[in-house]
Amino acid sequence: MLQENFNNLMENVNCFLPAGAELIYLTYPKKEPALILADFHRDNELELVVAYKLQQTPYISIFKQLGNQWKIVSTVQGKGYNLLYFKALNISSEKYKDLVIGWQLEAKWALLTIYQWTGKELKELSPPNIYYSKMDIEDMPSDKGCDGNLEIALWSKLSGNGYKTEIYRWHKDKLVPAPDVYPYYFKKVSRYYQSMVKESPYVDFYWYQLSEAQFKAGLFHQALQSVDTALSLHLIYTSKEKLMALKKQILLKIDSKAINLYKAPVRTSSGKKYGYIDNTGRFAIKPQFAEAMDFQTNGLAVVQLNNLYGLINTSGNFIVEPKYSYISDFSEGLAVAINNGSFLVLNEEGKILTSKAYNYISLYKDGRALFSQADENNRFLYGYLDKEGKEVIPAKYISGSDFVDGKALVQISQEEFALIDRDGNLLYSYNYPFVGHLGQGFLSFKESPSGKFGYIRESGEIAIPAQYSSLQAFKNGRAVVNLSESFPESKYGLIDTKGQFIIEAIYNDIIILNENRIAVGKAIDDQKPYYGSIYALTDKDGNFLTDFKYYNISDFKDGIASVYDDKYTFFINSQGKEMKDLTIVEGSGSLSIIDSLIQADIDQRLSYFSRSGKLLWEENKVIPLGKDHKVVVKKYKPNKDYLVYYPRIEGFVDKDIERTVNNKLKELSAVKPIKSSIQLDYSYTGDFNIQFYKNNLLVLELYGYNYPFGAAHGMPSENYVHINLVSGEFYRLENLFKAGSHYVKILSTIIEEEIKNNPDYSYVFPDAYTGIKEDQPFYLDEDNLYIYFQPYEIGPYAAGFPTFKIPFLDIMDIIHTEGSFWKAFKE
Repeated sequence: MLQENFNNLMENVNCFLPAGAELIYLTYPKKEPALILADFHRDNELELVVAYKLQQTPYISIFKQLGNQWKIVSTVQGKGYNLLYFKALNISSEKYKDLVIGWQLEAKWALLTIYQWTGKELKELSPPNIYYSKMDIEDMPSDKGCDGNLEIALWSKLSGNGYKTEIYRWHKDKLVPAPDVYPYYFKKVSRYYQSMVKESPYVDFYWYQLSEAQFKAGLFHQALQSVDTALSLHLIYTSKEKLMALKKQILLKIDSKAINLYKAPVRTSSGKKYGYIDNTGRFAIKPQFAEAMDFQTNGLAVVQLNNLYGLINTSGNFIVEPKYSYISDFSEGLAVAINNGSFLVLNEEGKILTSKAYNYISLYKDGRALFSQADENNRFLYGYLDKEGKEVIPAKYISGSDFVDGKALVQISQEEFALIDRDGNLLYSYNYPFVGHLGQGFLSFKESPSGKFGYIRESGEIAIPAQYSSLQAFKNGRAVVNLSESFPESKYGLIDTKGQFIIEAIYNDIIILNENRIAVGKAIDDQKPYYGSIYALTDKDGNFLTDFKYYNISDFKDGIASVYDDKYTFFINSQGKEMKDLTIVEGSGSLSIIDSLIQADIDQRLSYFSRSGKLLWEENKVIPLGKDHKVVVKKYKPNKDYLVYYPRIEGFVDKDIERTVNNKLKELSAVKPIKSSIQLDYSYTGDFNIQFYKNNLLVLELYGYNYPFGAAHGMPSENYVHINLVSGEFYRLENLFKAGSHYVKILSTIIEEEIKNNPDYSYVFPDAYTGIKEDQPFYLDEDNLYIYFQPYEIGPYAAGFPTFKIPFLDIMDIIHTEGSFWKAFKE
């Protein structure tokens, strides 16, 4: 019936209008007359609302049916020259309908007016100056869903195709912002600006608007990527200060959205397994991974299974199955992975963005990633990828740096360097044999290959003449320089941008920390400075805040840094004062405040504390082996530079055997007398892992690392022991084979063929391999024998411990299957 009445009125409405009036027609979303028939006051009486023009002036009239005729009962004069919006909606009340009108004022501007029919007149509810360019009205869902009330989204024109968008709802007799529905509606706004930056990728204003929309939509990581992209551009429309203020808001939100999952290793009879605990210390993701990294702010973590890396989400489900030999942390929403020796780029969904394999790809900085590939002459040249994985700057440089503030340093030829922008345009060129260390508008340079270092400005002008034996990039208006003439002497100092010394060049080490703090190190032994440093804290102006008493000072965050001395690890504040209300842990390492917890990485063991110092979780010190035996983790730290974790096996029936076994394990683990009061000329760390356990056989990996202070690198060690848990016998390689089986010759031949035919062993030095020894280092598992060599023995240091896997099936004819060794794990 209502529809019939409405159709009749549409045909006859001109009969009701004042003489000379013309009915207004709306043009969007379709052409239709500005005519509404509704019961505005819920009195079971219909009102007819008509918009028309009289002498080019718009009017709105309310008609009521009196008898058989419609008569005007109220009229208001319009506020523009046309109508863009004209509907009856429940804005101010669920009970009564309001008349919502968008008056067109100019081509790009309209005025929103909300009227209420009181029964006698149209009463204006809305403020008189709500201007907009585009408008959406709908019941928008919050995180609790739709509530039956309408929200109004107003887009107000800015420059270009930009808009300021706000969302309102009626509350207590007025329109108020509705931020609870931002996550829903600003996703739509984000999609609009994504189309704009696709059309105009170098307009900073659109990137700012996109970032702001993503921020309001709760897409904080995407917002961070967008604002970083804006900051990397040549800024025209948006100030750097405005962008940095938005970035600060985004980072605060990211920091507040805690993942509340923390990696935690457990030692088991099948080796070390990583899982993730929650903030109560309970496992939320059970221990199952061979290796695990911290969850990143995007809710993803890199984990390893079967020597391959994948990505999991906070539920422990794989987003990327383990199939890569490496996955980096995410930077600007993208990660670098290695597959079969080739580098590629992954997004947060695990999609591969690069279309071909690369020899190298760096982490993304300022929307660009450095890559390298070989040319036709097998020379490695460098270029840059954009965030879609495309080569935006081709590989043509001898070397390249990461982008910083939209600029990167590249080497064009032997003595030509250049500063380029994100599109590869040359900004400045430099004709020196060396240019590097880009930072804060300065670069380091050398005037001759064997000369000293100085600083030039980005323009190429010499800022600080070449006079330093080494230096670092400027950070926070300061740079670390070295005036020493020869190793091992060090004369580190701190200069400002004019080359003036803030801290005299007399120190063994200087580290620029965050939050305008400096760690200044003096030599532990003046005659042997390579032994290391002991540090004091200063401010950026060189004022000492502490004595020289710390062996390490971490970076500051929120006014707090972790330090350790010869006994404890604890926090200090930015004035160098010990924070006694926070956790103090015995040992050397670092403390980090992560969400509501304190993570302690002390003496190569992980634990978690509440902020009040209550221990919530620590690595297990007992590893059960079946129902009879267990391995107890023992710690030996007689000196700050000597640390060993060694196994003690318990559960032998014969305690004399148990004592003999454990004494030998201590010896093999390098537990020996070390004086606590002396300064060693090396550091040593040792630990162990259960490599294999079955029935009566336990295979332990005892490993260590000896680093002579001042050396280029230390020397790792590995020793696998195979122990019978009943007899206490330590098995040798020969115990696995039949007497007279010539196992040395047979295994040597197998390995020789593997070296010849398997390209994975191309690193083996020519003529270095001459066969194995009778007591060749080895280990085994359920199905295989593994023969390994020490670093440098047959290959380079970087190759580690060259290892050869030999399946038992290939050598069964020489294995002594009736021997004690074989039966220990096969029966």
